[in-house]
Amino acid sequence: MTWYANQIFGPPRPEVVAALRAEFPGGVFLLHDLPVGWEPGSGPLPMPAEGLLVVRELCHPHNSGRPSSWFDEDGISWLLCDDHPGEPVLIPDRVSAERTEGVHYPPAAVLRFLSWLSAETDSVLSLYCVGYWGGDIDYAYSWVFEGRSGAGKVYIDAGDEVLVWDRRVPSDHPRELIQSGYVLLHTLDHHGVYLDGGYFDAHRRGFDWQPYRVD
Repeated sequence: MTWYANQIFGPPRPEVVAALRAEFPGGVFLLHDLPVGWEPGSGPLPMPAEGLLVVRELCHPHNSGRPSSWFDEDGISWLLCDDHPGEPVLIPDRVSAERTEGVHYPPAAVLRFLSWLSAETDSVLSLYCVGYWGGDIDYAYSWVFEGRSGAGKVYIDAGDEVLVWDRRVPSDHPRELIQSGYVLLHTLDHHGVYLDGGYFDAHRRGFDWQPYRVD
């Protein structure tokens, strides 16, 4: 299986929705009432009553390779003007040395925008990037911004474990190592969305996003 996602997660607070719609028109969705598992009749996914805001699928609009070409008409440009140059951004060497900025991982300007918006609205925001090849995770990482406190995490998939950085402490070395779970699972925990075994219905191939679009 080949599959990609570059998505922002956040709360559907009016000021957050307005800012994300302004930067990513046509790419904002509000998920709610998802099942916890893939089996018919499985119970509801534990998540906030107001739902989970998602922006998808972020990419480089002029890149002819994957994942940009794979997103096709779902692609939303993440090439923003760098209006918040003072916001600190941590992109570990483990990401930048192996991948291409703006293609496989987000431009620094997007991360600075999310850092600013998170502090401005005192909201938890995150950006999750993943690529599958042959049914296995090829890469997965996320940046989590935790409001005015300035706290946050950077998660990177490392095969059988997840490496974790404190985004306030620039370093090439992770601060923590988690020997269970997935980058997506740990990222969504910050949003009060608790996956059962890593299954997330919205990341099922064939999932119909249209009913969840924010007009």
